[in-house]
Amino acid sequence: MVKNWLLNLLTLFILFGCAIKSRSTQKNIRKLLNQKNFSGALSLLESSDLKKKEKHKLLYLMERGTLEFYQGLYIQSAKTFDEANSLVDKLYTKSITKLVASSIINENSDVFYGAIFERSLIFYYQALSFHKLYSLGKSGIAIKDKDNNIQIELKKLTNQEIMRFKQSTRSSLIAWDSFYQEVGRIKNNNSILKASLIAKRIAAFLHQSLGTRRDLEIALQLNKEAKSIMKIFGPSRKIFNSAFKKYSKKLKYSLKNNLRKKISFKLSSNSEYKRSLDQINYDILKLTKKLRPYNFNKLVKKLNLSRSSAKTIIANKKIKIMVESGSIKAVTPEDFTLNLRSAISNIEDPSTKALVEGIGVPVLTYFALGPLGLGYYSRDNNVTIYSQNSAGMELTKEVGIEFELPKVKEHSYNFTHILNIYSKSELVKSLPLVAVDSLHDNSFINNQEAIQQSFNKRATRIGIKYALAIAAAYSTYKTMKDSNSEVFAKPAAFAQYVLSTKAIRESEKADLRYWSSLPGVILEADIDLEPGSY
Repeated sequence: MVKNWLLNLLTLFILFGCAIKSRSTQKNIRKLLNQKNFSGALSLLESSDLKKKEKHKLLYLMERGTLEFYQGLYIQSAKTFDEANSLVDKLYTKSITKLVASSIINENSDVFYGAIFERSLIFYYQALSFHKLYSLGKSGIAIKDKDNNIQIELKKLTNQEIMRFKQSTRSSLIAWDSFYQEVGRIKNNNSILKASLIAKRIAAFLHQSLGTRRDLEIALQLNKEAKSIMKIFGPSRKIFNSAFKKYSKKLKYSLKNNLRKKISFKLSSNSEYKRSLDQINYDILKLTKKLRPYNFNKLVKKLNLSRSSAKTIIANKKIKIMVESGSIKAVTPEDFTLNLRSAISNIEDPSTKALVEGIGVPVLTYFALGPLGLGYYSRDNNVTIYSQNSAGMELTKEVGIEFELPKVKEHSYNFTHILNIYSKSELVKSLPLVAVDSLHDNSFINNQEAIQQSFNKRATRIGIKYALAIAAAYSTYKTMKDSNSEVFAKPAAFAQYVLSTKAIRESEKADLRYWSSLPGVILEADIDLEPGSY
């Protein structure tokens, strides 16, 4: 049984080279993005394993769509994201329960499903692509010149095409809202990401841009919903609250136990939460004044504003600007540890358990620490301390087993986003931008939830593999020691174990696939500008 397991593991070792390739591809795409070399990044993507392997297809479409969008190829981008949405429907077969897969860490050998917040942003870019088309009245077409370089040429749209793209924007926004309604219906879904500030705020912005009374009514309602989400889920983002971890813990408990009691928290020193909430209130005020002027005074009082302040807010800011800043936090591997004794206790297969128990946990522990020379190690942050142990009292210590998981680190917010607007070389306006939401924080939250849900299962599986590798090495050691001598038995057992663990490490590498071309933070500002070129 141990021999069969080892053979299967070594076969897996050959199949996992593509995991390294996808890591390298995404790293290089990010480098080119930082250089604003979008065509180079797209060329790299088109020649990569992300395109060639079916299991990466959703990720490939996500990356391709954003790279097309950044180049102004909005028709192509919209088509790519439409294909991505069709693939999402196929992957989940419209099953609500399968949407929970976003909270489980993918295996490198598995199909890339994407996290909930990533799949949501397919609608974001699709709607923005249509918005760009009808608002600019032009579409970009990629054409190769005589040197085979890609050039973008603009083609004017007809009035009929502009109307069609307006309707396509609405359709994308309706689909986006339906997506989150479906997420909300997932049973026992306690994710902090089950409601989206971005979905409400951007959809409100786009409906407002469409300009019909019906669209303005929808924008008002979406902003009211965004305000509710901001009050409940906003403080779980680091960008809005320095004590976000403490708040998130309380929020998780509240969601799990279906509590409706308001969670108290103190505003962080940067007051980004208040500025963002104020921005939502201002948008609600402006739309209320336009659509329901009879409710305006009542709303002004409710927001504790003076009438003159409210009038200033409405009169002076005519243009809303949305800005994407930076690149989303990278997903990197991080080492975690467990111990041999725990791994053995988690073995469920009767024949495997009988094999290991036949040898005995103390014997395997002694063998691992002594003849096999693994020793004992402990970790403190990035420091690993190894110590050799021999028979006796030290045998009560556990053999350490290390494995990696995908990790997203916290983002450091140590600056304010300022928007400077120039006319030729003269500075016309300078104003701070307000955060809509942070995709750095969305990614961090998703990663923390994924680790919490999948850690035990993954640790158990990996631990069993290591336990079996030690058991296989012990069998080799015992056989050779009985027929030859310990001089040959120890190196043979050690060589077998090293080969086994190498295969385990390769087959259990953390899945670092993520939508790497996403921005880090989405920001907004309202500004009063005269018509002109800026």
